[in-house]
Amino acid sequence: MKSLTALQVVSEELEKFINYLKTVDAELLEQQEVTLLAAVLLEQLPTVLQSNPDPLKYVQQSDYRIKQKMRP
Repeated sequence: MKSLTALQVVSEELEKFINYLKTVDAELLEQQEVTLLAAVLLEQLPTVLQSNPDPLKYVQQSDYRIKQKMRP
């Protein structure tokens, strides 16, 4: 099995997110439009997480799991 770099993982997940956004609004046909929407949503994500404790807890739990896997 091929080991992916962090950049490859991020790139693949961003592509999945952009493809998901296309399903939310079928009128977003241009790749540039969908990519800009993803950028706007990512920019607003910290504000959303700060005002919603449940998703923030999920982020913290995921952070812990990643650190456990990455560190010796």
